[in-house]
Amino acid sequence: MNKKIIIPLTAILIVLIAITVILPIFLRPKQSDLNQTKNQTKTTTGQSSTSETSAKKYLTNQSIKQKLPYETNDFRVEYSTDKNKVIIMAGDYHEGVIGLAAAKLVEQFYRPAIVFSEKKDISKASARSISGFNIIEVIRKLEGLYIEGGGHPMAAGFSIETSKIEEFAKEINKISKPLLTEEILSRKLKIDLEIDFNQINPELVERINQFEPTGLGNFPPSFMTKKVEVVESRTVGRDNAHLKLKLRQNSVVFDAIGFGLAITYTLLPNTYLDVVYSIEENIWNNHTNLQLKIRDIRPIR
Repeated sequence: MNKKIIIPLTAILIVLIAITVILPIFLRPKQSDLNQTKNQTKTTTGQSSTSETSAKKYLTNQSIKQKLPYETNDFRVEYSTDKNKVIIMAGDYHEGVIGLAAAKLVEQFYRPAIVFSEKKDISKASARSISGFNIIEVIRKLEGLYIEGGGHPMAAGFSIETSKIEEFAKEINKISKPLLTEEILSRKLKIDLEIDFNQINPELVERINQFEPTGLGNFPPSFMTKKVEVVESRTVGRDNAHLKLKLRQNSVVFDAIGFGLAITYTLLPNTYLDVVYSIEENIWNNHTNLQLKIRDIRPIR
């Protein structure tokens, strides 16, 4: 015969009080633990500040008056206009992005660039170069300063003791100075085809995408269009260094972006240009449109 188990109401109330009131008191962290957590937070903040200082430590030519700002992902660089220097940058960066960062610096400044992922003992570096400057050959002249590495004339990677980065930066610039002549430092812009705006369409972009992946040694196709009207012009970016344009040829209008061009050019509406650019897809709010990435412009007087 089954018996019914009857739990007094008083016992139930006691259990509920124990769960809701007494138990949290025992689970509450001690004040000493809270103080330790605060100290850890302060330490982390301090490390972040140290990394930011370290990132600027190895920038070349910090004493030169005129400096150009450049942003690429989490990197912020102030690089002087002294032409006979390799761009050197070191900081607590992820190894997976330093190659991309070096390539972006080369694209912006047309100088060889080396970006270090700086760690406590051993750091990794990624280097990118310009035509006529064999970056791996120059790096190999400093074998006593790095651990191991490899690459080819336009790109390289290597590991180095963190304590030797500053010396490496000085020595590679000594070697590079006579090699980086005015001729080598003159950017040569290759134009693949002259077209009109009415020839730019999704089908053309689909054909261009077949050239992927593009990068050093396989640059995206560049096009030139003459006598283009500036419809709108404004500066964008943290330092207003970039130009955001709306360009028109006949009745065809395209948005365009020119990174770093606002430093050199001031463009007004109703003026005309010859423009060299690559074509890219710009996706915003799930809407895709074609955008021109300007490589160079020539105002028509």
